[in-house]
Order: sequence, then structure tokens, then C-alpha cells
Amino acid sequence: MHLGCSLYTVPKTNVEFWVAKVERNKVRDSAVWRRLEALGWKVVIVWECQLKKAVFEETVSRVRKEILAGGKEYVEGVAAAREAREKERKERVLRRNRDEYFSQEIKAKFNR
Repeated sequence: MHLGCSLYTVPKTNVEFWVAKVERNKVRDSAVWRRLEALGWKVVIVWECQLKKAVFEETVSRVRKEILAGGKEYVEGVAAAREAREKERKERVLRRNRDEYFSQEIKAKFNR
């Protein structure tokens, strides 16, 4: 299952089990992808829904481009995601530092 897939549904029986299983699978897959990348592999992801007849050729074309580009599109996507996470982390740090500064200023002003 991937974000935005309209074909995925949670089975109507034993819902709690299936939701937990899908979450475990996501965590496992993410860890495996990271390990493969750390070993120098380029990961190309193909979802089951991308093998449907209506989109099969488009999927094959994308995978071919990924392979021929040495995973360039994927690597660029990973880099963009990493940059976005780093930017968000820096913004959180700045907000925390600003909040601490103002908190100290207020305490100093009113504790005289």
C-alpha cells in the first residue's frame, strides 16, 4: 500500500490485525530500503497497482528510466526529502531557541 492508492482497502474482518500488519510492513520496508541504499544499491519501487494493464507501460518506462539514469530520479527525490527534513529540523531549533530566549527575558523582567 502506498500513499494515495485508491485500490487499497482494509479487510472488514480483523481490522486491528491488518492495520497493525500494514504498519509493520511499512516500517520493515523502509528499513530494508535504507540498508540497501547504505550498501550502495539504488532502490526502484513498483507497487502492485502500478502493474495494472492501464498503467503497465508507463510503469515499465519509469523503471527503465530509473535503471538507465542509475536511480537519478529516485536519488534526487531522496535528497529533496532529506533537505526538507533538515529545513524543518532547523526551523524547530530556531523556534525552540526563540521561545527559550523570550521566556528568559520575561522571567528576568518580572523577577526583579
